[in-house]
Amino acid sequence: MKYHFKVDSCRLSIPLNKCTILNQELLDHFTDLRINESTGEQTALKKFKGVPYTQKFDDGTSVKIWIEPQTTYDKQTKQVNSENYITLLVNSKHLKGEYFKGITKDTLPQLHAYMMSLNVFKCAFKDFSNARYADVDICFDFQCDEYNFKILKENIIKSALNPIYFHTTNQSDNSGIWTPTKRDPRKQATPTKPFIKFYSKEKDFLFNSTTFANTYFKETEFKDLVRFECTIKNFPHKKRLGLDKISTFKGLLNSDLQFLGKRIFSEYFIKPKFVIKTNLKPMDKVVIDMMNELIEMGAPKTKIQDFFNRYDVSPKARQRLLEKYNELYESDVINKKKLEANQVSKNVFEFLGLDLNQTKIDFREES
Repeated sequence: MKYHFKVDSCRLSIPLNKCTILNQELLDHFTDLRINESTGEQTALKKFKGVPYTQKFDDGTSVKIWIEPQTTYDKQTKQVNSENYITLLVNSKHLKGEYFKGITKDTLPQLHAYMMSLNVFKCAFKDFSNARYADVDICFDFQCDEYNFKILKENIIKSALNPIYFHTTNQSDNSGIWTPTKRDPRKQATPTKPFIKFYSKEKDFLFNSTTFANTYFKETEFKDLVRFECTIKNFPHKKRLGLDKISTFKGLLNSDLQFLGKRIFSEYFIKPKFVIKTNLKPMDKVVIDMMNELIEMGAPKTKIQDFFNRYDVSPKARQRLLEKYNELYESDVINKKKLEANQVSKNVFEFLGLDLNQTKIDFREES
């Protein structure tokens, strides 16, 4: 699916008490011992808890599942608790022939079914959907031949605030542009200098993921295909993106992935503005901008009023909305002149029996 944001890969964690372990190696405890050959004395060097389940398959896919302790912070009790989780790496390749659909809310049941088919552990779809998420790669694909990809990379570097963070390669088996460092860019990435990458999916399939590509796709299906990919790295990065309250994987998939991708990409192109002190609250600024945008699009006064004068909220909330409308209308923050003009247009169109949304009227010449 081209020009459609999706999750390509991530790390999911499900509370162990929500799962049934089928592969007991995940739970086994063992100790690395040192034995003194002279005395026979045994010394424990290191204790290990469980063995990660890793498997590579003939179709070019692989899985990794393990148990690990994770901490949670209870805001009410202000306590930090430790709990065991099953953690697994998921990837779009686990969708097999549906790879290009990516991991979305629509393909999540298919991903869950595949993980359960491995018979390593079992959990309900609800608990799988509510898993914690980290190290998330989101992406979209688009058609772009080699010549135009070269121009795109040049334009990206020319447009960047600081081109030094962009690194490129153009080889017969590898073509792309990425940030923020030439080596280990994912590890070196930060919330303000995130990992982003454009690369040729065609070359990736032909030279890197050849087994997977040959198993599920024809070469014509990924010809001249380029992928944009970026990573949501950690909790500070989530917080910067406004995701700190979206704690479940299902919640992430229901969010606006395109907005997140644009926000991450913009870190390298939009210079932060100085904060201008104002009495307006941030949400008021959003409402004002949206009102003015609707006015520019021809929305009449009655339509704007209807957004505030609503009955699908409590009486108290409705009262606050009406107060907000009157407060904004009284000030000079909205384009009242155009708003009134839009209302006149609406009245005339309605009187003449025409739909305000009808922007073109077909006039047929007499034959």
